Amino acid sequence: MEKSDDPKVKEEVFRAFLLTCLTEAAKFSKTNISPLSIKALLNGTYHENNSDHLPIISYLKTLRFFLSKDPSKPDADFLGEAYGALLGEEELTKFYRNFDFDQSASRARYMTGGDFRYAPFEAIEPLMNEFFLYVEDEHVSVAPRAAGSLYFLDLVKPFGEKNQELAVLLAKAIIAQGLGNKLAFLLPFEAVLEPGTRYDSLFIETQHSGDLTYVVLQTIDVLNPLLVSLESQIKDIRVAAYRSEMRPLSPEEKTIADSRKASVPPKQMSLLEEKPTPPEEPVEVAPAVIEPVVPVKPVVVEPQIVVAAPEIRPVEKPVGPKPPRRPFRRSRWKPPLPSRPPKPV
Repeated sequence: MEKSDDPKVKEEVFRAFLLTCLTEAAKFSKTNISPLSIKALLNGTYHENNSDHLPIISYLKTLRFFLSKDPSKPDADFLGEAYGALLGEEELTKFYRNFDFDQSASRARYMTGGDFRYAPFEAIEPLMNEFFLYVEDEHVSVAPRAAGSLYFLDLVKPFGEKNQELAVLLAKAIIAQGLGNKLAFLLPFEAVLEPGTRYDSLFIETQHSGDLTYVVLQTIDVLNPLLVSLESQIKDIRVAAYRSEMRPLSPEEKTIADSRKASVPPKQMSLLEEKPTPPEEPVEVAPAVIEPVVPVKPVVVEPQIVVAAPEIRPVEKPVGPKPPRRPFRRSRWKPPLPSRPPKPV
C-alpha cells in the first residue's frame, strides 16, 4: 500500500480495507446497516438520518483518528483515548464499570467449572493490571498478544459498553506498535469476534483450559481468507487505475505500427546458431624480464633398502615314542698328577 505513488490508488485501497472492517464490526455490534450505506460513509455521500448507524459512524471516526497519528503504547491510556473517541467525549467521566450486567457472574463464582460471560466488577481492576503486564511483555511475540487481548477484553468486559470495539482496537494497537506502522489499524480483526457457534465453543474452551492456542489459531483461520481477498482487490484497483489511462489505437496509429512490425524480418533463433564473437581488442604485453638462472643443486634420492623381518617359526617336536635313554656310566678319566721337581745332583 505504501509503495503506490498514486494518491487515488491509495484512497481506493483504504476504502477496501475500511469497508471490510466496518462490515465485520456491524456483525458483532449487531448494527443494522447496509453495504451501500457503509460505502456512502466511506465515499462521503452519506446523508441518512438513521440513529441505528451511529455505532458504525463513531467506529469509523475512531479508526480514522488512529490512522492519522503515530502508533501509541497499548496501555490504559490508549483504552481511555479510544473509549472517549467511541463515545464522542473529549474527557471521560467514567472508566471501568462499577456494576454487573446481570446475576450470571455472581452465580458462576460459586459453581465448579462455571462459565463466565463477564467478570464481576470487583475483580476488574486487578485483572486489568495483570493483563497490561502481559501486553507489555516483549518476550511474547506480537501475534499472541494481539489475539490474547481480543479474548481477554471480550471475557472481562471491563467497560459498560463498547467492549468488543475496544478489544479490536487494542489488538490493532499492539500490532501497530510491534511493526511500527499505523496501517495495522486497517487489519480486519473485527471478523474474529463475529458471533457464532465456533467462536462460542472456543471462548468457553479457552476459559476452562487457560490455553490461548485456540484463540490464536482461530484468529489466523479468520484473517487469512480476508487478507487474500483484499490482496486480490488491491491488484484489481491498480489495474483499473492504469486501464483508465489507456485508449485504443487510431486507424493511422495502427497502420504505422503494423508497417513497422512488417519491415523488420523475423529472426529465427536456433540452438545450433553460434553467437558472433566480438573482435578482440589488442592487448598490450609488457616486455619480459629475463632473470639470471640460479643453478640448482641436484637432489640425489638414495634408494631405500627394505629388509624383511626374519620369519620365526615354532620348532616342531617329533611325533612318536621317545628314544630309550642310555645308562649312566661313571667316567674313568683322572686328572694327571703334578710333575715332581728333579732331584738334586
